Amino acid sequence: MDAVPEYASDSERCEELLEKATSGPDENISNLTEEEEEELRELWDSTGLTEKLGPYDHPERWVDQCVTNKCKVAAAPDQLEDDLPSLPPPPVMTWEEEELNHPGQLNFPALATIPTVAERAFLTLSREWLEAVESTPPNCPPPRTSDLQALACLLLAVEWGHKFTNVGTRQMEINQKTAAIRRDLPWMDELIWRLCRSNDNLASPQERDSVQVLTANLDHHNSGVRIWMMEIAWFAVPWMNPVEASVRLLKNLADTLRGVNMAAGLASRFFQQGEAFFEFARNFSPPALFADQYRGRLKEVEQRGIREMQASFWKTEAECRKEIARVCLGLRLPRHQ
Repeated sequence: MDAVPEYASDSERCEELLEKATSGPDENISNLTEEEEEELRELWDSTGLTEKLGPYDHPERWVDQCVTNKCKVAAAPDQLEDDLPSLPPPPVMTWEEEELNHPGQLNFPALATIPTVAERAFLTLSREWLEAVESTPPNCPPPRTSDLQALACLLLAVEWGHKFTNVGTRQMEINQKTAAIRRDLPWMDELIWRLCRSNDNLASPQERDSVQVLTANLDHHNSGVRIWMMEIAWFAVPWMNPVEASVRLLKNLADTLRGVNMAAGLASRFFQQGEAFFEFARNFSPPALFADQYRGRLKEVEQRGIREMQASFWKTEAECRKEIARVCLGLRLPRHQ
């Protein structure tokens, strides 16, 4: 019986068997005996090599390279000292980044989002607001034109926000963060951008904290805050609880000096018919000290009519829609759309 040659190491014996396995006339057929195949499997496992042994359909799977009739076995990946770290794939570009030819991972055509004209108008107006506010000295209120741009953005978010993409949502977050660091009462400017995010289909807008904050401040003791809340609420009426909002507004009709007509006009918007509003208002119990004043003011509202009470709101909404029209008519859409 022939003596079995001795080898300096298991790796050397493994290389010998690998060379024999693929050195026959057909490299796709093993040239090893059953005993040698079993020995090669044991050596393969004991040396820490992880590639599967056989079938011999492609020898390069487990042989790295051959040099002067000696085969070097490919080491397992975890044995490579200078292995590069695995990096996550680049994020998929947004529709805006694609249009601006930014570098990045393109989306599949079937999955690519196409923005509405409303979202494009929202982005233009919200960025105009951001530019104007950033150029305004700290602790100073933004100009009235910026207020109109913000209200126009809210109008678009209420009517079209359910179709906005993450591009619009990201801009809302940017504007909200900018508003939050500007004034002693930043929540007044921040609130509009919080409200804009209420139409993402994740929850009912009425359940949103931002809508509840708006409702709770309709009867704020500060007249400037109170009037600004009522202006915002005119555009957010579809998201608000009509009973809770109307009660606070009728309280304003009873015991405030500024914004009395606005309170009556806004409260009436929560009712489809004017007579339904007046019936609700007659059954409202105002603070006892202002009961006579409330009844007198309500009678005046009936005489002058709801439209006159709402006139300032309709004027503001017309100015906002004019801003939206200005932006939409000036949009330059990409050629592929």
